[in-house]
Amino acid sequence: MRAFIVAALLFAGFVPAIAPAAASAALQPVRYNMGWLPQGSQAGVFMAWKNGLYAKAGLDVSITRGYGGLRTVNEVDQGMFDIGYGDALAVLLNHRRGGHARLVGVLNQTHPGGLCFIADRHRIRRPQDLVGLTVAGGISSPVQVMLPAWLAGNGVAAGKVRLIQMDPTVVDAALLTGKADAVECWRGSNKSLLAARARSTGLTLGWLQYQQFGADVYGNGFVASQDFIRQRPALLRSFLAATAVGYQLASRDPSGAAAVIHERSPEADPAVLEEQVRDIVTLLPPGDPVPNIGRVDPARIQRTRDFYVHALGLSEAPAAQDLYTNNGD
Repeated sequence: MRAFIVAALLFAGFVPAIAPAAASAALQPVRYNMGWLPQGSQAGVFMAWKNGLYAKAGLDVSITRGYGGLRTVNEVDQGMFDIGYGDALAVLLNHRRGGHARLVGVLNQTHPGGLCFIADRHRIRRPQDLVGLTVAGGISSPVQVMLPAWLAGNGVAAGKVRLIQMDPTVVDAALLTGKADAVECWRGSNKSLLAARARSTGLTLGWLQYQQFGADVYGNGFVASQDFIRQRPALLRSFLAATAVGYQLASRDPSGAAAVIHERSPEADPAVLEEQVRDIVTLLPPGDPVPNIGRVDPARIQRTRDFYVHALGLSEAPAAQDLYTNNGD
């Protein structure tokens, strides 16, 4: 709590929108990749932007859409973006390909992912119920690796479940039209959207969460490249501190946060956005996530790393301490 009070005092009084200040040449540019479209999972980022927290910290943050978590982490590692929204699995796979991305702050203390299905069509209560079914996921989504790993960890052999890759923009439609029996589903993201679309057609959405069946691993957070961490540690810490306060604001005013996101994504349903924000708030670190949006616990990241290594059957994998940093240096 003391850390939050200090950070809050540093950022207190900066309620006005940052648009006029953002043009200042004194602000340092930061390129941020959301991993996907504007949605509830990004509530803290948008609240920090709207309320001038980034500008007060000396940052001019440009917020860009992403095309999937795996691609986002690789793009951050390649220097296309400074900071991105990703998870430990994507970081581990990045290292396996010779990259050096690192998790620099954990937002989701439990994994937000799972599978959505239409309960009127299927009764899916456990991983074994997926045998013989078709699951769809985005081409660059972590689900392409997460699902086989999770199934293997639950004794479901490879090939028993058909996993197909799709353009991320058509995954939800594939479920509703029956082209897929289940699809990747994320709290704070498409889960709320799918539930609303299902209701509008008289259907009931079902939900099977990875975390309930063995995937007791870290979820999403913020990722930076090794070079960026070494060269601009103060800027990274400023971004994380301002973003953490942004998530605090979102947790206190979900409808207000949804309205801010709606400004950037006017085609989105405000009610769905608010549900996404409320969903993501439940996954935030306990207490006040300041200054680092949930410092990475060495024991927990070790378990996360070991889960993926075992489930994927990797003979060689990066050490847990190479997947993260709590110091920004």
